[in-house]
Amino acid sequence: RDRLQAATTDKSECHLYEDLVAEATELVAKTPSGYKMKIAETFVSRNFTPLGLKPPTVNHLLKRANSSPGERPRPQGGPFWTREEEEQVRIFVEELRARKLFVSPHLVLAYADALVPETDERRRQLGEHGFTRGVWPGLAARVGIETGTSQNLDTIRARWATSVNYRRWYENIFQDLVKERLAEPNPEYDPQNPRAHPRLRWLRPEAIASGDETDMSLGAKPGKSKKERGVFLESIIDNRDVVQTKVGKKISWLYGRTGTGKMLPPFVVYGGTVNIKPEWASDEIFTDVRDQNGVVIPAMWRANPAGSVDSDMFREYVTGII
Repeated sequence: RDRLQAATTDKSECHLYEDLVAEATELVAKTPSGYKMKIAETFVSRNFTPLGLKPPTVNHLLKRANSSPGERPRPQGGPFWTREEEEQVRIFVEELRARKLFVSPHLVLAYADALVPETDERRRQLGEHGFTRGVWPGLAARVGIETGTSQNLDTIRARWATSVNYRRWYENIFQDLVKERLAEPNPEYDPQNPRAHPRLRWLRPEAIASGDETDMSLGAKPGKSKKERGVFLESIIDNRDVVQTKVGKKISWLYGRTGTGKMLPPFVVYGGTVNIKPEWASDEIFTDVRDQNGVVIPAMWRANPAGSVDSDMFREYVTGII
C-alpha cells in the first residue's frame, strides 16, 4: 500500500497501469527472440505485483510488443478526453480535497466539460447539454476518484467515545468542581454501590451551567436527511473530511441552564457577516439570570463569517454572562 501510494502521487492507478504496459511492451520489443517471455515475466513480477496492481498476462504483453510496442492501452470504449486533460481533472480534485472542500460529481463534470473548447471536433459527439452522468464511471476509474459520503462529526465522536476517555473526562470534571469549591465529595458515596448515593454534594449549584450550541439556520430540514455524495480521491490519504458541506448563511444558538434550573441568556451568532443589524437583535427573549443589581441579563448577539461560536466569543460569553 505504501509503494502504491508513492507511485500514484501524480497519476491515477489506471494511468500508472497504462504507463507500465507501454514500458513493458517497448522493452520486450527490443529484446532478442528467445528472451522475450522471460523479460515479460520479470517485468510483471518487479513492477505490477509489488504495487498490488492486477498484472496483464505475459501473452498479452508479447502480443502488444509485436503490434503496438511502447503505446499505452486504450481503455475499453475509449475515453472522450485526452490523457493530459484527465490529469488536469485529477489535479483539480486533488487541489480541492487538499483544502478539505466538498467536491460534487457535477462540479467535476463541469470542469471536465470546460477543458474541451467549443470549437473542438469532439463537441459534435455531445448534445446541447454537454456531458451526462453516463461518462462518470469510466472517467472516475481512469482518473482515480470515487464517490462517497463525507466524514461527519458523529463518526469522529464515536471513535473518541471509549469508556477510558469518558472515565478520564468525568474524573477531570470531578477534580475541578472540588478544587473550585463548587462541590465536595459525598461521604455517603459507596464505590461498591455507586447508585445508592451521588458521588458529589453540591455547594454552589447556581454557579454550574450547562449549555449546547445548535443550528438555527433558516430552511433547515427537520430530522436526519440523506447526505449528498461527494467526490474523493482513491488515495489512502483521503480520509473524506470536509470543512463544511452546507451552503447559505448559517445561524447558531447557544442556550442552557444553571444548576438551579435558571435559563441562561441565549447567545445568537449570525453567519455570512461581521456586523449585527439593529433589527436582528431583540430583548424579547426573557431569561432568569440577573446581575448583581438584580437586572435581567439580556441575550447576546454577535456575527462572524462562519455563523458559529468561536473561542473568543465563548470566552466573552462565559466571563460576561455565566
